[in-house]
Amino acid sequence: MPADQVRVTAFLFCDSVSRDTAQKTILVGVFDSIFVQAIPAVHPFMAAFFRLEVPEPHEGRRLAIRISTPNGSPELSPELSLSIGPNGIAEGIVNFKDFPLPALGTYRFALVLDDTELTTYVIRVEQAKGPADVLQ
Repeated sequence: MPADQVRVTAFLFCDSVSRDTAQKTILVGVFDSIFVQAIPAVHPFMAAFFRLEVPEPHEGRRLAIRISTPNGSPELSPELSLSIGPNGIAEGIVNFKDFPLPALGTYRFALVLDDTELTTYVIRVEQAKGPADVLQ
């Protein structure tokens, strides 16, 4: 299955992701900016949610999130589990606890299947103008 046959229907970052009793996915606090008082900083918790349409079997495929910081240092998340339902849909949640923010600027999160980038999500880290801007 070439990566170009996989369709990304969602890739979002938010405060939390959960499932209700009917197995519906609940995303809370979708964001694309983080405001900090000072650098370096640590974001206490965030979650990534992805949903893929996968038309063929996936055995032996590697899915990960590649993270690039403003200073250019790339980092690869641990390999993600890819479980595909009978309808060809794969969903996943990745939790990031105490995520380091070494610099202001653009943090790029790429969803990668094997070595092919499927999609990206960008989070901007900006200097807070006052205490009310900083999310705890």
